[in-house]
Amino acid sequence: MRFKAFQVIEQNIRQKKFAPIYFLCGEEPYFIERIAQLLEEYVLEGVEKSFNLDILYGSEINIKDLLALVRTYPTMAPYRLVIVKEAHNLKDFDKLGTYFDAPVPTTVLAFLYYKKLESTSKIGKIVSQAGKKNTGQGNSKEKVVVFESNPLYENEVEDWIEMLLQEKGIRITEEALALLLKSLGTNLQLIDSELNKLFIHLRQSPNPEITKEMVYDYIDIDRQFNVFELINLIGERRSAEAHEVLNAILRNPKENPPIMIVSQLFQYFSRLAILKQNRCETDKAISEVLKIKPYFASQYRRALVSYPYHRIQENLHYLMEADLALKGVNSDLGDDKHIMKVLVYKMLN
Repeated sequence: MRFKAFQVIEQNIRQKKFAPIYFLCGEEPYFIERIAQLLEEYVLEGVEKSFNLDILYGSEINIKDLLALVRTYPTMAPYRLVIVKEAHNLKDFDKLGTYFDAPVPTTVLAFLYYKKLESTSKIGKIVSQAGKKNTGQGNSKEKVVVFESNPLYENEVEDWIEMLLQEKGIRITEEALALLLKSLGTNLQLIDSELNKLFIHLRQSPNPEITKEMVYDYIDIDRQFNVFELINLIGERRSAEAHEVLNAILRNPKENPPIMIVSQLFQYFSRLAILKQNRCETDKAISEVLKIKPYFASQYRRALVSYPYHRIQENLHYLMEADLALKGVNSDLGDDKHIMKVLVYKMLN
């Protein structure tokens, strides 16, 4: 998985095996900021930070001053730590090429570059060239550690959650994991924050385990009225209950934007279409085609019984119509709430 590279870097930082330069880039801020936090925690201790820690911003520092700073020896400490936040705003980055070739070994310099790195750009060429010289260790044997922090796919988020829990010796039930994934999506910072609430609660437990009830109690998820439950009810064609849940959800459109609900339903029925095309009838076959864990497959298996292929195609068509209507394209269905009620009625009848 893509976050395995993060684990290697994390382990080496905790073991105080530092590289002179960390170039952390990509559109997923969670891993970038976690590595920066680890560097702040492990490179310097206590009073050492007062004299040897500099946190800068790309739009506020020029290359000349940055080079002067990173070439300054630490004061009463083994290292100087320099973190450049929003490094994508740094001008004249190409002038750092010579420093990338010969960094000061007593300085740990970290760039937090919150954009996809284009290999054809000046900065991309410098970083790519430095990355080619890496040993793959992610530590002081490398001059430059390059880490690309890209958004995780849904199945990778699942593995990442299980990794976090395993590290802390905490188990989680299948229902609780499914609820977390469906309710919090792929926002890693949000998931990390919400999991910490559960960790605090379980701190004194001799056999810590996260259950579905705990997720409802400690995370801001309505026990009955949420998009996860709505999709389940539509999948099982439980019409009256689905409309009840939809009405409750629509009372708080800021937390449950209709356009987001339509997107999740479209993804759900698109997967059903793929499963029908592949003639998947067992949980094992479903999990293999969708690349999900087998215990998530039962929801899709039940829906496959409820919806023939032509109804799945019709529902995808209704969802595309609703998406356009919510965006104001050729809409004569009224406000967003009415559009959603009509959509769900069509899908179920």
